[in-house]
Amino acid sequence: MMAMHAKCEHLGGMAGWTNCETIDRSKGIFGSGWWLISDEEAEALRGGWIYFHERSTAPSTFVGRIIGLERRNDEGFAMLRIVRQPGIIAQRWRGGIAQQSPAHYRRIVEANYPHELAASPLS
Repeated sequence: MMAMHAKCEHLGGMAGWTNCETIDRSKGIFGSGWWLISDEEAEALRGGWIYFHERSTAPSTFVGRIIGLERRNDEGFAMLRIVRQPGIIAQRWRGGIAQQSPAHYRRIVEANYPHELAASPLS
């Protein structure tokens, strides 16, 4: 299982992160982005974790499990479907410094935090 740490500005409110939309508020399901992500990365992230950070030096302000992916176009951009995990916050950034292109403001790493290892697989 993999995890993705992403630089994502918090704008306020429940789904108030840059390029984050509410899909089903009652179930805590959100859609994130226009991420430039390969098919291999997408498959590795399915069932994994996502962490939003305002800066790679700041703790996460949003944590979720990745439940799916929807391709936006043929250029590799995708929206990640996420179910929020509100009891888990303030995780540190992993994976080195994020690149400077907005679609690359992320790092994908092995999911090895204790809460990640203890989590049940998503069905």
